[in-house]
Amino acid sequence: MSGGAWPFADNVVDLMVGKLRQLSVPAQEALQLAACVGNKFDLRYLRLVSGRADVEQHLAAAVRESLILRINGSGKFLHDRIQQAAYSLIPEAQRAEVHLRIGRVLLASMTADKLAEHLFDVANQFNRGAALVTAQEERERVAELNLVAGKRAKSSTAYNSALNYFSAGIKLLGDDQWQSRHDLAYQLGFERAESEFLNRHFDECLSQFDALLDHAGTKLEKANIYRVVVDVYTTKVDIGNAISCGLEALRLFDIDISPHPTHDQVVAEYEAIWKSLGDRQIEDLIDLPLMTDAEMKAVMAILVILFAPSIAADRNLLILICCHMVNITIRCGNSDASVMAYGYLGMNLGPFFGKYMEGFQCGMLGYDLVEKHGLAAYKAKINFIIAFIDFWHLPVRRGIEHLSAAFKAAVDVGDLNIASYACDHLVSHRLVSGDPLDKVYSESEELSDFTRRAKFDPSSQIIFRTQRFIQAMQGRTANLSTFSAADFDQEEYEEHIDRYGWVSVICGYYIMKLQARVMSGDYEAAIAAGAKAKPRLWSIFGMIQEAEYVFYSALALAAHYHQAAPELQQAYL
Repeated sequence: MSGGAWPFADNVVDLMVGKLRQLSVPAQEALQLAACVGNKFDLRYLRLVSGRADVEQHLAAAVRESLILRINGSGKFLHDRIQQAAYSLIPEAQRAEVHLRIGRVLLASMTADKLAEHLFDVANQFNRGAALVTAQEERERVAELNLVAGKRAKSSTAYNSALNYFSAGIKLLGDDQWQSRHDLAYQLGFERAESEFLNRHFDECLSQFDALLDHAGTKLEKANIYRVVVDVYTTKVDIGNAISCGLEALRLFDIDISPHPTHDQVVAEYEAIWKSLGDRQIEDLIDLPLMTDAEMKAVMAILVILFAPSIAADRNLLILICCHMVNITIRCGNSDASVMAYGYLGMNLGPFFGKYMEGFQCGMLGYDLVEKHGLAAYKAKINFIIAFIDFWHLPVRRGIEHLSAAFKAAVDVGDLNIASYACDHLVSHRLVSGDPLDKVYSESEELSDFTRRAKFDPSSQIIFRTQRFIQAMQGRTANLSTFSAADFDQEEYEEHIDRYGWVSVICGYYIMKLQARVMSGDYEAAIAAGAKAKPRLWSIFGMIQEAEYVFYSALALAAHYHQAAPELQQAYL
């Protein structure tokens, strides 16, 4: 069931109007109501809406004229144009009243189960007649319907529809919404702003969240806003604001973390994990009780979202966040975010602390926690993280399997950022695994299209650099050592990338240059590219690009050793 308005200039519609006017007035009225209800309509509800028990008799003529079909207690217009024509018979000034009447009858007559089944239909009818709803109690009830409808639309990734429902709910509450129904107003405002983000309307999202902060009444409400705002700034590659907002949110709960922690602070937090663990094994943590402290859950949610911008800003901050999350989990119990606490720590235990097997165990602990509690929202994230732990122990193909699973799960839940991350790493892992260049390039085009539509530029840049490398290897650039071609200026691009706000993107680009120049035999230039990557290596610790850097740097130094000046040879060794 779904009513609506259409353009009526279509000649077919005009012809249908003429045909409908030949029917009896009761038949025309029945068809008008049916058109408001939708292309398909339940005859029982049509009887209730019309107030006439004989409505089916009046529709008999329409059936004979092949305008509608009757099937098992339901009706259906044979063509959209017939529905449009029937709808056009209702004077425009009366349409809102008709929709409102339909909404009221449907809502009053439906059981809770039926309302859940036809939620969008009922909400749509009320929204088309919303201007005529004057009683505050009814306005609030319809706003609640829009909240539920919006959440359902959002969960099915219909973000534009979700945005419309939340906006309709806010409009219904009116100017005194914060005094009369704070909780409802906050939920609608939050969901609308988050839907703007999911629709990739970043500036509008930030503006709405900024206004919502003025009305947030509790620390939890404010923290929830900051959580999404950090994600928005990260997506915009505004890393400074992302970290600043995240740390501001933590201060709501008296947790003060420096944006640039010292190595000693990281080590202290790390050692606290093993002290708290005591005689227990890492895998024993799956049996911790579930976290019940709402404030600690909010803290964990903020720390999780700070992981991505920390990668681009400060490795010590990243490791401190990992360790802090695990310590909170050991003290307060497992939560959804503990999945990522274990995953993030596992990703860094090997590269940062030399504990590769313990890192693998931590990653699998996070994976098992998802399976044990059915945490669908974290399935994508933990599969993504495990891809950076597996390759130290298992063939790269296993990581590709996890990345593919991460992409699918992220798309299913609408996590566009994780889906985009999975895209760029799928391309990188396939290249490292030795897949044919044509195959990798073909898949990269599809994945790049996804990241562009998701408006997640870091992933788009990573895929782009891999494409330039493949083109060089295929002889489609000026020479094997350069990414320049008729349609691309390497020097101009490097001026752009050197100013880029995401350090790991810059680092990865120069590692790719290092590889290309080793392949071409231009070893001195390869060493120069490696030198540009080296001070940024902290941003890719634990990733497959780190291993690539070490391997190709060693090849470049060894190959150029005998041509190097004597004072450089010792440094090369």
